[in-house]
Amino acid sequence: MPDLLLSSAGTLAQTAPVVSEIAWFAVIACACRYLKNRRAATLLAVGVLSFVTGWAIRLLSDCAKLPGELIAGSDLAIALSFILMLVSIVYLARIGWRTAHLLKYEAESDPLTGAYNRRYFLRALQAALAEAEAGFAVAIIDIDNMKEINDNFGHHKGDEVLQRVARTLREGVRQTDVVARLGGDEFGVIFRKANGDTGVLLERLRKQLDASGVAASFGLASCPQDGKEIERLLAVADARMYRQKKARKNRAARGGAGELKNPVLLTAAR
Repeated sequence: MPDLLLSSAGTLAQTAPVVSEIAWFAVIACACRYLKNRRAATLLAVGVLSFVTGWAIRLLSDCAKLPGELIAGSDLAIALSFILMLVSIVYLARIGWRTAHLLKYEAESDPLTGAYNRRYFLRALQAALAEAEAGFAVAIIDIDNMKEINDNFGHHKGDEVLQRVARTLREGVRQTDVVARLGGDEFGVIFRKANGDTGVLLERLRKQLDASGVAASFGLASCPQDGKEIERLLAVADARMYRQKKARKNRAARGGAGELKNPVLLTAAR
């Protein structure tokens, strides 16, 4: 049987089965090239690899049945099939690890800022409580005048401010600490193995945010001094943050020191 049979009109009339399979593989490969979704592309790659493995095994088995001195029996086909399957398993395991890593990152991270999300933050808090004998502190950070930024310059500018805050916080803390976006314009930081320097570190973070053109209010709670439960620690930190925000607003209204800065003008200039 010929591999390809064309009609008098020049159209494809008939193909050998192996040619059809190769053609389908080429179509799938082209589809992979233009796929934008990584998960879909990964699943498609797994399917393609499984198809090629099965096709190669069948082809080798068929070849083993052909007479000739080069392929004298089924031993060569079995050996080659085993090697191909082994390579496929290693490749699929690598794809699986990368996919699992990507899914874990997406499940734990805030897509806008790259910081951890609230789910991971709460899980990290729970883990810190399990090691409470070492002591730790949790801070709640709320950006001031975020609504004014969004209303005056658009949400894209507000997104830039959120990204700037996340970057400043991550660069300003230790590698063992956790920075997360809890939602909206609120961030959280877990200071593991907290000591007397935690307040100094928090003040340095505030100054770094001020220098970047973003004013924020901070609230800090320590374990075990302020509590040994997640809800209690978050409530204490949240209350202290709002107390600071209110005090700064009052000073701003009186034109006194420590007034709430308006980050909008600084943000617009950057």
